[in-house]
Amino acid sequence: MKQKKYMKLMFTTLAFIFGHSIYGQVPNDTIKVIAKQIASGIGSKVHIAPYKVLKTIKGNLTNYDTIQVGYYFYNEREHMTDTILLKILPYDGVTEMKNYYIFPEYNMKKGITAIDTDFWNACNIQGEFDHLYKFTWKDVLRYIEERKIDMKAYGFEVSRSFGFGTECIGNPSEKPFWAITYNKSHTDLLLGIIIVDGITGKIITEYEEPYSSEE
Repeated sequence: MKQKKYMKLMFTTLAFIFGHSIYGQVPNDTIKVIAKQIASGIGSKVHIAPYKVLKTIKGNLTNYDTIQVGYYFYNEREHMTDTILLKILPYDGVTEMKNYYIFPEYNMKKGITAIDTDFWNACNIQGEFDHLYKFTWKDVLRYIEERKIDMKAYGFEVSRSFGFGTECIGNPSEKPFWAITYNKSHTDLLLGIIIVDGITGKIITEYEEPYSSEE
């Protein structure tokens, strides 16, 4: 009986994933969370594993929720994954499993790549406008690493918005930008701010700010 239920869940999940991921199209209601796998998963064609949500970027999940995530044609690995960025959708089929989600963008050739937790812990971004940022968060992380910016140091933060230097700042119709704040000088109590074009990746401006007077 359990095997029949699992087979039914597997085929329904495959149909759901294929229907949502064909031609690379993913619905706008995709939930984005930083999560860590907390136990081994089960299954092959549909691999289901438990994750602990560490940070919600987009969606209504709560930090430290435990969710079950299903992968299509999972690439089996010897060890559990580290902290990763999950782009998931609620499973809308018939199942007795609680908090079950599917991962339609999973790449079975590459598997799952761990992310830099220092970077994401410092991120203050929402996921609604990802498509407007041609210079992506991966590019921002690469730039931070090239500049040898210490992501563990005081004041580090990554945020993004629109319309830097205009009266319409924050309006999504304006040009997107990234803002990287880092600890430039502990001795002089200075933070460095780098404003990066969200499309081209070019530096718009760099400037300094003193530490907050509350510190």
